[in-house]
Amino acid sequence: GCLIEMAEARPHKDGTRVYLDGGKDLSVVLARVEAAGGSIVVPKTLICPEIGYFALFFDTEGNVVGLHSLG
Repeated sequence: GCLIEMAEARPHKDGTRVYLDGGKDLSVVLARVEAAGGSIVVPKTLICPEIGYFALFFDTEGNVVGLHSLG
């Protein structure tokens, strides 16, 4: 994938939500969010044991990014 800057596109919380693989444990990735200038919107939350966990955070431009992991 890639990120493209366009004058017509602007970051916002209601844009397309992308979920990224959070590795074996979302806690590791989430621990880095605030230090990188983002903020956690939804902490690590169990969906169900078979599906795993998700979390949401704001990036430095105001987009909401999702994370998913099994652990």
